[in-house]
Amino acid sequence: MYMKNITPIKLNLDFRHHFRLTKTACEVVLNKIGEKLHTSEIKRGRPPNDVKQQVLVSLWMLANQETYRQLADKFDITISMAWDYFRRTVNAVVSIVQDVIQWPKLEQDRKRISLQFYPRQSFPGVIGAIDGTHIPIVAPSHMQNLYINRNKYHSIILQGICSADYKFIDCYVGPPGSIHDTRVLRMSPLGRKLTDSQNIILPEYHLLGDSAYPNTTFLITAYNDT
Repeated sequence: MYMKNITPIKLNLDFRHHFRLTKTACEVVLNKIGEKLHTSEIKRGRPPNDVKQQVLVSLWMLANQETYRQLADKFDITISMAWDYFRRTVNAVVSIVQDVIQWPKLEQDRKRISLQFYPRQSFPGVIGAIDGTHIPIVAPSHMQNLYINRNKYHSIILQGICSADYKFIDCYVGPPGSIHDTRVLRMSPLGRKLTDSQNIILPEYHLLGDSAYPNTTFLITAYNDT
């Protein structure tokens, strides 16, 4: 079996290359969602699911452009099991998103993040860096032009805000690739809260962004030194 014989050899050599996570990070994922993936019952003659296998199968699927058929062959499981493992793992991850990706609501957290940012950017009061990235997709046939981004391929946009230690504190994903970063920010739940004058970012704090964003009271962007 690939899982038992080949994978352990590769894990020791280039785990991160194949799974896009370190072994340590994978163990963290297992600890976070393991209970949600565990099943003790036997279904249709199959043995109970192996939690680690479910996670590794899913990580491989996310990290590599392969079909469920290729995935099933690689891990010596059925196509339906590959699909079920992936579905269960993704649902388990989604179920804990609110516990992992958290906006700094406490003053002590905001102050800690701003102190971490200061030595790098020399800006006081920074609680996050914002940017967007494009996730390639197969666009809907009737809306293909809407999903073509500036690099001429179809995508959806993920807007992320990270703290100084590279942890996401806010994410918004889904807008078509043709939409500008500024509009994506306005469309996002965070952007709507800022527009509604909610105290999501206090006056003494702000975000850092590139020149694709406008300068505002809560967002400082790059400028040309003239």
